[in-house]
Amino acid sequence: MDKLEKYIQDNRHEFDMQEPQEGHMDRFAQKLQAQDTQKPKVIQMKTFWQISKVASIIILVFISGLWVRDNVFSSKETVLSEISPEYKEVEYYYNTQINTRLVQIKETDVIEDKQQKELLLKELEEMDSIYTQLSQELEANPNDERVINAMISHYKLKLNVLNKILDQLYELEKNSNKNQNNHESLEI
Repeated sequence: MDKLEKYIQDNRHEFDMQEPQEGHMDRFAQKLQAQDTQKPKVIQMKTFWQISKVASIIILVFISGLWVRDNVFSSKETVLSEISPEYKEVEYYYNTQINTRLVQIKETDVIEDKQQKELLLKELEEMDSIYTQLSQELEANPNDERVINAMISHYKLKLNVLNKILDQLYELEKNSNKNQNNHESLEI
């Protein structure tokens, strides 16, 4: 760039010799004004419609998301703790016991096949669908003793099932350890 710049400076008088024709600046200003008055309106209208389309789509998506959240994902379940303090204690006891058993099942290494373990946990989660139905029934009939007793029975049943699963897993582990010890003693 330095060579070009030096050439322009050295020959400046040749570049500055010609002047535009008379009225050139007026014609140039008129053309600029004509462009400013016509094209921006068209561009502004297109831009306005595009922005309004995008905004309406965003609003529809937002409203749809709120509707889905309210109607699909947040189906309110009535739980026993909402009925009375006694039921709150019962619910707390069973939930604590059930969660403890679930953690023990998840942490056991007896089931080596991950698919089997996932299937077992999925089956246990499906038991909760019964509880969900009972919760909906309790919401419809908040003081119905039959529904309350069914919910408590469901907790007891789930806890019993978890206890039996744990017993079987411990038995498998015990047998596995015996077999391993017998195998090791035969090698000696």
